[in-house]
Amino acid sequence: MNISRVCTAAALAATLVLGTTGAAMAATPQQAAVAIGITGPRGLQVDGAWGTWTIQAKNPSAVKDTTDRLQFAVSGGDDPRQFQFQIRSGTTGAWTSVPVQWTEMSTNPALRLFAGYFDFLKGGTLDLSAHSVRTFQVRARQVATSAETDPFDSSFEAILTPTANVLWGGARTAQASSGVAPEGLTTTITGLPTNIPADGKTRLFQIHIATANHADWNIPNAGFFIWQGQKYGTMNGPKACDAEVDVLDPTTHRWHRVGLEAAGLNQESVDLLHWATGPGYDRTVTARITLGAGFNAQAGQSSLSFGYFPGSGAPDYFWTGQKLTSNHVKGARTCV
Repeated sequence: MNISRVCTAAALAATLVLGTTGAAMAATPQQAAVAIGITGPRGLQVDGAWGTWTIQAKNPSAVKDTTDRLQFAVSGGDDPRQFQFQIRSGTTGAWTSVPVQWTEMSTNPALRLFAGYFDFLKGGTLDLSAHSVRTFQVRARQVATSAETDPFDSSFEAILTPTANVLWGGARTAQASSGVAPEGLTTTITGLPTNIPADGKTRLFQIHIATANHADWNIPNAGFFIWQGQKYGTMNGPKACDAEVDVLDPTTHRWHRVGLEAAGLNQESVDLLHWATGPGYDRTVTARITLGAGFNAQAGQSSLSFGYFPGSGAPDYFWTGQKLTSNHVKGARTCV
């Protein structure tokens, strides 16, 4: 995973942000020192229920704000179809579906990132009276599509702006942000061997990848990492003679040797789309591992890991690792 995909989220509690030129704006007949806040849940259950955010636009001054529009922006994610939005004025009444104007922000086809926005008043101004507060609500769903679901927070923003499209560098009178993480995709990865003698012999194993709520991440690839401990290990993995892992393509019945390094975080080499069997939320990968006599495992520090970097061990990261023990076998082949 490319770490540049991480979207930095603002505080999730209600946040009021004054315009940067509040005092001067209040003195202008057509402008006022306005603020905006947003409150809502910390995350969305993928393929789950709607989450609701409450937005309050506040004008504490004695001057009516006649220039600002109320817009909502969302950033993060590989597929704009993964978010659905509805809005309403106030906190009661019917919800209305709203189309989002999406823009692809990345020109890299392997790293697609989208940002979108919509206008609560369809291009009209908020006309926020002096000493007044107006309340709106937006609700959102996150759904699984054929595109990858980003494990990091997306950003929701409520914005007061005189600009028609705030995504393209428009002025922001006031804004408030909320980070929204995908939930329910907690994934368990099991089946990694824990003891592998350094005897040059091949051992079969199967990795099972199961997602808690039966929604598919649609993660296209993954990787192995063998760490031999501080004494022997490097971020480039074991030497070519010391270790080999192969993964079976169930369609062609061919074995594919894959990398064992963490150094190339963007070079994962296990093709989960074509080499895994089973439904997207419960996949199985068949692999084999061989350790030659040159493999050194430092007791208590060596590990074998599998998944989708960077994976931190936190919930909803597609990554697991475990301790690996190994012993030398007399007469074993030096190279795999």
